[in-house]
Amino acid sequence: MNQTTSTSSLEYRALPNREPSRGSYRWFAILCVIALLTASLHENVQIHQVSHDPNFEFLLFSQQTSSGYCLAHGHCKKSQLRPFFTIHGLWPSNATTWPESCNLTVKFDIKVLDPIRSDLNKYWPSVIGVNPEYFWSHEWHKHGSCAMSNPPLSGVLDYFNGTLNLLRTYNVSNFFLDSEIKPSETTAYKVSDVLKALKTDLTTNANIVCRKAEGYSYPVLTEVRFCLSKKTLEPIDCKIKHENCGDDSIFYIPIESVHNPRVQGLSRLVVNVFSFYFKYMSPV
Repeated sequence: MNQTTSTSSLEYRALPNREPSRGSYRWFAILCVIALLTASLHENVQIHQVSHDPNFEFLLFSQQTSSGYCLAHGHCKKSQLRPFFTIHGLWPSNATTWPESCNLTVKFDIKVLDPIRSDLNKYWPSVIGVNPEYFWSHEWHKHGSCAMSNPPLSGVLDYFNGTLNLLRTYNVSNFFLDSEIKPSETTAYKVSDVLKALKTDLTTNANIVCRKAEGYSYPVLTEVRFCLSKKTLEPIDCKIKHENCGDDSIFYIPIESVHNPRVQGLSRLVVNVFSFYFKYMSPV
């Protein structure tokens, strides 16, 4: 048989020995990403385990920086980015556990939030691009339903409006400005200086969350979390460990960094898989 001969059945029999198809590579990539996310979930579970006991000792208030979060995780939705810290969640917690989905008789109704909808869109956005209504519903059913024993947070509107009020009172963006800590791609800040800046305004210790990001010699700050008294909703010390920040320095990244080519070039596959992780597997 010469090279000009048309394809024969022998060539089809040889297909199993050919290089894997693009579909095979795609599924391999999906499995790898899921494995990494599962490992991340396991790491978080070691810090906080879900409890069936609805009782809790304090509330963990988490604020996140859009730029750091998107840069470190490799996915974001441009319209949802903010140049200031936004709310991730307000979570009833204990030192090593948190209650979850405590009172499912109170259903999430987006219409109840109409009076504060514009503020929620601005200060409590879904950075990863999940529908904001789904994100708020997720936070209510998983965490807000467990805060109902606190009168200021006793219903859907009270929980979200109360959390917005907490942001106005305990605003991490303002805390950093007070201590001259400003977003920068080139200047890294000592972890001790960041914690000191937070404690100066909070008068209590805070917890910081970081992630490794390509191109940066130190971890990138993604979240600041601190504990609030169950009774007074005022900052208190609690035993919550820092995550992936180390003891040296960290970067506090400006919003412009999200549009860096190293972020824009990421595969859409990662975004889709992470959205699946957030919806079905995420501990927060």
